[in-house]
Amino acid sequence: MPSCCVPLCGNKSRLFRLPTGVSNRARREMWENLIGRDDLNDNSRICELHFSEQQFEAKRADGRKLLRPNAVPDVLNKNVGACVLMDGCTPLTTARENEIFELESCSNNENVNVGCFPEVDPLLDQTNIVEESQTLIENLRNALRKALRERNKYKKALENCVNNLQGTLNEDQIQFIQTGTARDQLWSEDTMTKALKLYLACGAKGYEEIRRQKLPYPSIRTIQQRLQGITLKHK
Repeated sequence: MPSCCVPLCGNKSRLFRLPTGVSNRARREMWENLIGRDDLNDNSRICELHFSEQQFEAKRADGRKLLRPNAVPDVLNKNVGACVLMDGCTPLTTARENEIFELESCSNNENVNVGCFPEVDPLLDQTNIVEESQTLIENLRNALRKALRERNKYKKALENCVNNLQGTLNEDQIQFIQTGTARDQLWSEDTMTKALKLYLACGAKGYEEIRRQKLPYPSIRTIQQRLQGITLKHK
């Protein structure tokens, strides 16, 4: 059965797991420094005697006694086996994970080398988190506005191109330009008529050159498949 990892404690009841995971690395190092051991692993446990009441959640309806997410073991005396809260020390109730405070000697316990934390405003971290979140949200909003402006600009340019082409090309030809492929393209009778006129006027080589220039006309094979039944429009 596991027991408390604090030197000279060995308590086997009301044990808590040490912080684990990459996001808790800073808190894990803080706990290990306070406990005074560098050989702990993910199976190590610490008992409730090493936490002041400020480190626990408020009284729960289910009666469970759980540590706060930012709790630290603040009832430690590395030189003596007794588990007592040092007089004159203010327990740390909240701390940023990237801040590890230097250990200082308590003014009222000069004979004992113990760790004392400076008093921290419990609302300080929450205020910083809110401010950082608001800044991030505002940056995302600005990026979204910029993306929308760019989209509207390109959309307007495309609409202008389509309007300019509508007097010269048919709808199916404009669709070909937009999609960039003739696959599953249904060419209109008017477009097929214009393509056939070009084919008869330019010949096979001339017509293929027109298509190589990316002009929106069907292939010679498509023209041949549609030759039967097509009626030329004389203008």
